[in-house]
Amino acid sequence: MAIKRRGEQQTTERSDIEYVNLEAGEHEGRLRYVADLGMQKREYMGEEKPPAQQLALGIEIIGQSVEIDGKEQPRLLWTSGFNVFHELTERGKELQYFKVFDQAAVWDSKPIRQGEVLDIEDFIDKALEQPKMGISFPWDTVTRATFGIRPNTIHIVGAAPKIGKTDHQHQLVEHLVYSESQNVGMFDLENAPAKTAKKLAGKHDRVDYSRPDVSYDPEMLKHTLLSMQGRVRFYDRSASRDWQDIRIAMEEMHLLDGINIFILDPLTALVSMFTASEANDKLNEIMTDMADLVMKYPITIFCYSHVNPKPKGSRSHEQGARVLSHEFTGSRAMEKWAHYGHGISRDRSPDCPEEKHNISEFYMLFDRDFGQSYSCDVYFDEKTITYLEV
Repeated sequence: MAIKRRGEQQTTERSDIEYVNLEAGEHEGRLRYVADLGMQKREYMGEEKPPAQQLALGIEIIGQSVEIDGKEQPRLLWTSGFNVFHELTERGKELQYFKVFDQAAVWDSKPIRQGEVLDIEDFIDKALEQPKMGISFPWDTVTRATFGIRPNTIHIVGAAPKIGKTDHQHQLVEHLVYSESQNVGMFDLENAPAKTAKKLAGKHDRVDYSRPDVSYDPEMLKHTLLSMQGRVRFYDRSASRDWQDIRIAMEEMHLLDGINIFILDPLTALVSMFTASEANDKLNEIMTDMADLVMKYPITIFCYSHVNPKPKGSRSHEQGARVLSHEFTGSRAMEKWAHYGHGISRDRSPDCPEEKHNISEFYMLFDRDFGQSYSCDVYFDEKTITYLEV
């Protein structure tokens, strides 16, 4: 802003300080400090008034300096204290000072809030939108219970090792790409992109391309892999397992490639380098930031998590015991910030009954938005490597 100095330049005659005030003319200034002088007593024409908060403004004169105690300092002009009321009125000098920075200031106006505070009219159109069903899962029971895959949502899927997390993930992605025409971002932190892509192609072709004892047509595999070009993008796990790097990659995939659904497996890989207590704190930090990310963009993130073992003496996960939400690694953070928690159980012990062989149970652990629940049996067909609801 421009400041016009009207008085003549003078030098103080006080013996305890040497100071030359600002020379007359126009100068460029900027607001540097706002000093809160606290509540001050007020009096008008001998009558005591209620106390009022006072502020003073420190305006830096650009390109000017003064020497104080042998040190060169920016030259500041300080206003005298002025009263601050809830509205701009003519009872004090607040309006006069405000007009220095905003020429449109008028008497009895109200200041514009600078914080992130909204009124109903700011978001009423959004609030009036009719809720819609989301994109389907490959399992009808799950779709009905969750109302489909909807934006601004985090799903956590938990299971013990070798129970079915990976097949759940690959069956989901195959369905999204080929049945729902969705683009997907894959963040497989345990496997190289080539291996993950080959597994996805196998789900679609119903051929286990990863087994050495399975013969297949290489051209069919190549054709299916190329059909995923531009529809599935892969994060190279050799790059970084740091959440901030992964977050940047997700934002880029969303903004540049139009990807709205992301798979992150396993979530616990992000904190594997920390001690147990540090890991819980770090996971809480990551989940908080992830919740901010899905609120910022219309995206959905599926996180796959390891679970802690059952107490000794109780039925183990390997024997088909259900996963509980508090068994997730970093369970407090996940329950606090994720919208859905899903569990997978399967009896893979030698004592598993024949009729339960390759049968998993999918179920809801928590639903933060609607409090829904579900349970369904899912069969893994070793011949077609499909993982579909019975």
